[in-house]
Amino acid sequence: MENQVKRQQSQETEDIVESTLREIVSDELQKMQPSLVVNQRNIVSRNNDVIWEFDGLHLENSTETASEELMLEMQRLLYEDLREELIRRELEFFEKEDEYLAQAVLENMNLNDNQLNLNFLKSRLGEVHMDHLNRGCKATPSFCMQAMFNLNALFIQCEVCDTFEIVI
Repeated sequence: MENQVKRQQSQETEDIVESTLREIVSDELQKMQPSLVVNQRNIVSRNNDVIWEFDGLHLENSTETASEELMLEMQRLLYEDLREELIRRELEFFEKEDEYLAQAVLENMNLNDNQLNLNFLKSRLGEVHMDHLNRGCKATPSFCMQAMFNLNALFIQCEVCDTFEIVI
């Protein structure tokens, strides 16, 4: 009973391996013969039967040459697949690198924008302070942030000359 179970498991494993091998070889044959794609099931199965019904090498030179050509073509397709995989991975790497560089540029631009905003704020504060002094008031104004009319703004305020203006 135990031997029978082992033989059955062995036969199942052998069937799985044979089925997998047939699928791999069939896929490779389809790659070598793109014209078979039109009617895959009928044409490919007929050509695959020739491979699976192979009864060994004959001494004929043409069969040996055909086998060598088949193996070389399969090798070429394997290397082509490997090359495509390498290219795909390189493209993924370059896309990630581009994304990283784009993020770095964006961050740098934000820093430049902040610098620009700081320069504008500095200039605007200088302008309103000079305007205040040009009105003849020598008192030091105060600057404050206030929310008025649902708007947050920076104001200049002087209690001596009753100045109250929006800076930004």
